[in-house]
Amino acid sequence: MEENEITGFILISMGGMLIMALGLILLYRISKKQLVKQFEEKEKLKEAHQHELLEATIDSQERERKRIASELHDHIGSNLQALKLFLHQLGMGNLEKIEQQSTELLTHTIQDVKNLSHELMPASLTDLGLEEALKTLTARLNASEQIACELDCSSKSRLDADAELALYRITQELCSNTLQHAQASRIKIGLHVAPPTFHLVYEDDGIGLPGKGGQTGLGLKNIESRCQMLNAELQLDTGSNEGGFKLTIHNQTQSHEQ
Repeated sequence: MEENEITGFILISMGGMLIMALGLILLYRISKKQLVKQFEEKEKLKEAHQHELLEATIDSQERERKRIASELHDHIGSNLQALKLFLHQLGMGNLEKIEQQSTELLTHTIQDVKNLSHELMPASLTDLGLEEALKTLTARLNASEQIACELDCSSKSRLDADAELALYRITQELCSNTLQHAQASRIKIGLHVAPPTFHLVYEDDGIGLPGKGGQTGLGLKNIESRCQMLNAELQLDTGSNEGGFKLTIHNQTQSHEQ
């Protein structure tokens, strides 16, 4: 009897261990499937986000091309057509009036071309660097009397041309968003450069983002895309319930307190 009992106990123990082993194998397979599924979902979300950023960049470029085409057609093109008509009238008398009108029109056209050229590639950015270009930008904003703009900028030397252009475009986009949507009275821009690192802080006292950051518009997606090209980190703070907006961009391992 004792041998039978021992044999039965061994068989039961082995059966229990086999069931436990099968359970562990089943649990491992289920966990592995869940991990694979989570990884695939994460990759899909990442791919979808990258696709959104690409679409935002393409859409932004398309809007910029349409705007430039409109400027060329509506202003510069119409001015040149009018100038052509003036030239046809040279043999019809009243040369003094025609000369005056032609000169005025040509002066306006030249200024329009300069303005468009500056928007495409600011001369101050190319020749003097990002700090001087931002000084020009903030001076224009202040001169418009639509908003007060404060710039705090310190740089030991210049960044490479691509980084300076990207940071300038980001600041332009932020200023444009503030003027169009934020209902703000003040903008504050802080830039600290110690190549190859940089730290940009942009703030306004407007109404903040819809949904307190739950939604990101085309402008912010375009900014995020530029940050990826810069290999920089973007931090967004939409402020308290009273509004406000703050965005920080840096390519350093640690943020610097401003």
